[in-house]
Amino acid sequence: MKRIMMGVITLTLACAMAVGQASLLNEATNGLFKNVNDYVIKPNVMFNTVETKQVIIGGGFDNLGFESNATGSGLVGYFHPGKLPWSIAGSLNLNSGTHQVSQTVTTGDGQTISETTYENPAFSTYEAGFRFTFGLPETMNLSAGVVAYFDGTEIPQSKTTVTTGGQDTIIYRGGTKTFNMVLGVPIGMEFGSVYNIIEPFFLMEKTTDVVASPRQNAGEETTTTTNTFMLYDKLIAQDMLPAPFGSETSFWLGIGNAELTKITELEKPAYTTDNAGVGEIKLSTQFGMSNLQDFSTAGIEIKFKPMMYFDLVLGPHKSVTFGATVAAGAAAYAPLGNLPLAVFFGVTPALQFHTTTLVTETTNPGGRITTTTSASRSLRTNVLWSGKVGTSVLLPKDMVLDVTLNVTTAGANTSSLGLSAQMSIAL
Repeated sequence: MKRIMMGVITLTLACAMAVGQASLLNEATNGLFKNVNDYVIKPNVMFNTVETKQVIIGGGFDNLGFESNATGSGLVGYFHPGKLPWSIAGSLNLNSGTHQVSQTVTTGDGQTISETTYENPAFSTYEAGFRFTFGLPETMNLSAGVVAYFDGTEIPQSKTTVTTGGQDTIIYRGGTKTFNMVLGVPIGMEFGSVYNIIEPFFLMEKTTDVVASPRQNAGEETTTTTNTFMLYDKLIAQDMLPAPFGSETSFWLGIGNAELTKITELEKPAYTTDNAGVGEIKLSTQFGMSNLQDFSTAGIEIKFKPMMYFDLVLGPHKSVTFGATVAAGAAAYAPLGNLPLAVFFGVTPALQFHTTTLVTETTNPGGRITTTTSASRSLRTNVLWSGKVGTSVLLPKDMVLDVTLNVTTAGANTSSLGLSAQMSIAL
């Protein structure tokens, strides 16, 4: 069992998560089970303790069997142990998408023809991630590093030629490009039985509108840039509570732009699925606590993690949302008899409450100002299934292959099926 647990290497479909987050096993069990890749990719209490070199390989596909433009991603990396251990990892995800190449419209009398051609980009969306981590075992079990993540989209420009009675009229239309960059400097260090992880992140969001000129298909560009910051801190205490009440107790705090939560360990905010009146989120704050309990029976490992967290969200136009969530994660990891196989999965039932207050001001004729305050409340329960069922395969020479089946639903009639795989090779 330990051999399997210590051999699995990371991959997730979202590259930000692949480089910045966790292994397939960790993701599929909602963070309750960990393996060697959770120890060698980013700063943590175990980074300086891994004794073998690790080669990191992973890949996956989304939308299999449901969409014609299935997307793929990949991750490669390397961990080097020693007195000054270090690791490096990179991920890449490219999607060409489905874009219209051309369009021809002919009127009923055949006298007018409109032909439109599009300047299609090589890839409509892209994601890339990079992480470097090093350790100082003799200095408070310190590990630190840098993480960089990039993603972007591009909407093509177009050229329309309208032919009427042999006379051509050319119309150019612009496109849109977006580029996002995240830079972070995560640091982890030990204080007795408490381990602290602090991760400051900087986010730059850049949107460029390509305005077509009357004469050419590449006119002036208008660029809007937004810079935001987020700080995430997590305290992890071992054996803070006596058995059997918990083996690991955690407290965390995150402050900043909600867009950065995807590369932290923040739980799902209470306002995510129902934020009417909030609009674009300007500032998100989350404080939470959890307590991990470990159970084993008949060769099956079962972990249970009750948690509670609070969200405070400040949106535009003086909107404020407060949310509270009580949840409990549960996950299982079970070997399949005498076979070199194991299965794993996780669920997280939750009870969420949130209230939103929105203040609007209207200037009336004569300079009079009317201020309106509205409020809404909701209480709901949900089950945050990881969306993955996985299996671990123990291969010869300390190689382990993990495969997960990824199910995604969006609405009653929209579903997608994906497949991810990851392999670790201990040298």
